[in-house]
Order: sequence, then C-alpha cells, then structure tokens
Amino acid sequence: MRVRAIAVFLLGIMLVGMVSCAPIQQVLQVDPLRSVAIPSQATEPILIVGNAELSQQSRGGVGTRSDPYILSGLTKVTSGSCIYVRDTTAFFVIKDSDLECTGTLSPVISFHGVENGIIEGCYLRGGLSGAQFAFCVDCTIRESTCVASSNAISVTDSYNCTVRGCIAHTNIVGVLVADSNRSLIVGNSIYRNSQVGVLVEAASKETTVYQNSIGWNGWNGSGYLNAFDDGAETQFTNGIDSGNAWSDHIGSGHYNIPGTALSVDTIATTLTDMNRPNVNVPLDRVFDMESIGETLTWIATDEFPYSYLLSIDNIPSGAETWDGREITVSLDNLSAGAHVLVMSVTDAAGNTASDEVTVTAVSFMLGGLGTEWVLWGSVLTVVVLILVIAIIKKIQ
Repeated sequence: MRVRAIAVFLLGIMLVGMVSCAPIQQVLQVDPLRSVAIPSQATEPILIVGNAELSQQSRGGVGTRSDPYILSGLTKVTSGSCIYVRDTTAFFVIKDSDLECTGTLSPVISFHGVENGIIEGCYLRGGLSGAQFAFCVDCTIRESTCVASSNAISVTDSYNCTVRGCIAHTNIVGVLVADSNRSLIVGNSIYRNSQVGVLVEAASKETTVYQNSIGWNGWNGSGYLNAFDDGAETQFTNGIDSGNAWSDHIGSGHYNIPGTALSVDTIATTLTDMNRPNVNVPLDRVFDMESIGETLTWIATDEFPYSYLLSIDNIPSGAETWDGREITVSLDNLSAGAHVLVMSVTDAAGNTASDEVTVTAVSFMLGGLGTEWVLWGSVLTVVVLILVIAIIKKIQ
C-alpha cells in the first residue's frame, strides 16, 4: 500500500512538471518590436588633417593614383561626422564602410579642401549630408547608398567632382550642387527625396547630369520636383545619346527642368516601375521566450526600395526606411503565445508586397536555464514517468 502511494505521489509530481513545462498559450499585450540594424559600434570620429595623418590612418596603399591609401571596413555611429578629412592632396579611397550620424549638423563623411579623394561602396545614413565635398578638387563618390540625410550628397565650392552609380533616397535633397564647376552626376538612382531630387544652385557652372533614374521626388503642388536648375551651362544629357529617366515624363524627347536656367533634357525617357518587390518567406518559428537575442529576418529586393511596415497581430508599427538590405527585427519583446507577424515592403513607385509568419513564444519552467537544459529536463521527465507507470503495474 505504501509503495502504491509513493508511486501515485511521484506520478503527480511528474504530471505537474509536464504541465509546468508545457507552452503557455495565453496571449498577453505585445510590445512593439524593434528593428535590428547591422551591428555597429559607437566610436570616436576619424579626424584627418594633411597627408601625414592620412598615411597613418591608411590600411594599405602609398597615396598615388595607381596605389591610393585605403580606409575600409569601418563601422561607426557618432553624433558628429564619422570621418572628417581636410587639406589633403594624396590619392585615397574610403570603401566598404557602414556609417551613421545621429545628429543633424554634421555630414557623415566630410571632405574639406581635399584633392583626389574617393568614397566607394559605403552605406551612409543621417546627418546634414551623407557625403559632403566642400572646396574640393577631383573627388568622387561612387556605388554608395545615402539615406535619411538633409542632403544625401552635396558638392559645394568644388571643382571637377563626380557622383556616380549611387542611390539617394528618403533624404530632403538627393544631390546638391552649389557654387561649383564641372560637376558630373551620372548613373545614379535618385528618388523619394522630400523636396527635390537634383538641385543645381546659382553660381554653379557646367554641371552634367545623365543616365540617372530620377523619380517621385518632392511635390510642388502640381507635380514631382525631380530636378531644379538655377545654374549656368548645365547639361542634362551627355551630348550624344543619353539623357535621364524621369518618373513624371511621358513618352520620349524633351523634358523641361524647372529653374532660371531653363534647362532641357532633350533625350529624356520615362521612368516606370510596375514590379512588386520580392519578399522571402521565413519559416514559422517557435522559440523560448526566456532566451535573449532572438531575431527574425526578411530578405526583400527591389530596384527602388523605399519603406517597410511590420504588423503584429494586426497592430501596425510605424513605417521605417527600407534601404534594400535585410530587414531584421528582435523578438525579445514578444509575450507568451502565438503571434502573427506581417511584413509589408513598398518601393518608390508604390508597389507593395507582404509576407506573413507565425511566431510562437513558449515559456518553460526551466526556460531561464536555457533551451538545452529544458530539453534534458523534458527527456528526464518522460523517463521517470515511464518508470512510475511500470512500478504501478508491477504492484497491482
């Protein structure tokens, strides 16, 4: 009789343990999830004055045209300029870097009095400008992305500077040219900037703009303000066979540029985008809500990425800038239970695609010990339960 009682007592303990380890299905209030940026570190800015300091900061090269100094692989978030270069004449390249300025008064990268400087393959976010060339000669930014700045790229009081193959969107102004001569803007995607796409201010001469996709920028009350030209001798073609593609142009041929310069793109084409973004489908997830650092990632692609919106259980969060990179959100704030996450991405032309994922946050009694301990605890529970059942059968 005593053995039977002990067996029943052990069985009760095991059942309680199993119930305690079972998922809690109650759905509680869900806190908004946060976007997880590409890992960054808050560090002091890089300040370079003169060729000697440039050489000290370099990770390679000797400062010549054929073998420039190289600063690469930098990841920074600062309240001022991430990189400030002044009064250099040596050849150098800042490349493959992820930089963000959280303030509004400084450029992310600032060149002042620089000759022969290049920015290449960088992601620049925030600040007064993504990249600023001031009093510069023969400087270039190419194959880089600039978002969420006042002026994505600004060229002021400079000579023979180039903006090539860049993406500038969700800024106030896409590309600004002021008091500069012989600037070249070629092969860029300049779109969804809130005031104007390309702005050529007075006292600028011989700016050349061609082979760019310029669309959905600003709004002047009657149409998009994709470009504005107050400069002199501005050309919106290469003079041979290439103009620009404009979102508000119909057909082909002449496209008039607003501004006192009365410029015309005589080889203009229409910029259209009828394709929805592509969004991958992450698998439904079950995770231990006691763990830290759980994330969910969507990979979305489009020629003109613009914004994304995450909804949790039909409650939308605020729209965020989508820069074409992976979209990763933290699951740390999800409460216990099953939640439906819907990711909607929108491109510059307004085309939208979405993906739905079910994420279940499970709470275990041993969850604080980690999922490995929970697994072994569950296995042990099953083994002991089998032994208890065997004992009961034996004593009956």
